[in-house]
Amino acid sequence: MENYDIQLILFMKRKALGYSQKKVSELCDYAFTERTLRRWENGEKKIRQSCVPLLLKLYRQRSCTICSSMDLIKYSYSGMYNKILAFMFQGDYKEALRKLELFENYVDKESKESLQYLEVLKRGLRYYSREVKLGDEKEIEILRGLIGQIVPEGVDIEKWAFTRIELNTYLTFLNVLSIEKRYGEIVQIARKLLVNIEQKYQNMFMFADFHGCFSYKLIRALWKENICEEIRKFAEKSLVFNIVTGNISNTYLLQGELLYYMELNSFFDDSKVREQCLEVARKMYYLCIICDDEKRRKYFKRYLKRIYNYTELY
Repeated sequence: MENYDIQLILFMKRKALGYSQKKVSELCDYAFTERTLRRWENGEKKIRQSCVPLLLKLYRQRSCTICSSMDLIKYSYSGMYNKILAFMFQGDYKEALRKLELFENYVDKESKESLQYLEVLKRGLRYYSREVKLGDEKEIEILRGLIGQIVPEGVDIEKWAFTRIELNTYLTFLNVLSIEKRYGEIVQIARKLLVNIEQKYQNMFMFADFHGCFSYKLIRALWKENICEEIRKFAEKSLVFNIVTGNISNTYLLQGELLYYMELNSFFDDSKVREQCLEVARKMYYLCIICDDEKRRKYFKRYLKRIYNYTELY
């Protein structure tokens, strides 16, 4: 799997923070000169190993990989984390929260980033389980503050070299904003994250799953904010990436949102579009059966019955 080059990490994170090369040298106690950093970023010179920890600490990055995982006491405990994600996917948030609280015992207590990420996830699960009272501005600000500890506050998120943990943190925050119906904020954040993922410095397909999730959030927020002219563009672009990379769950998530939007906006006055949507809905329905996704199978079943009076479904 492709990772960022260390030179690209240095360059992108410095630019996202708005630091000059001189400023970076200063913040690292002049362990290297401005000229040396420029040569490192341009790939003209190999980075001194003694300076890598200083730069990664400055840029809040543990390693040169974009697929950084949580720091655990034993790697074998990662299976429990995957079970938490499975419960979240199934909508069983209370069980996911219970497992997460057990899982915390297996996280390296020296790993600040992992503990911060778990705290964001825990607060998100409490929201999804409705354990947090809606409209609690303090909770929103706590989450915002936690994100600011993981990704520096004020950073340009269109340029930041994200890890998967960082993107997961933003996804949790967008989910909370959606529950709070703060759609304007979702539009602002999701637009920038999508620009980030689509930039040429990384393999976009590596983040296709996040592209689908952020697109889904953005589409719903655009609809709620009555900014409808871009909805089909965002949905269809993300569908291309998720279909090509075989990300099935995001494919029918996006298709469902697009079908719902087209239904509400009288696209079905066009008989050709209506037939195309029927074909898509049928495919998504049977895809959910294959993937054993009961929740979304029921969604497409209701859709087919409501719009097309379909009865030959099980």
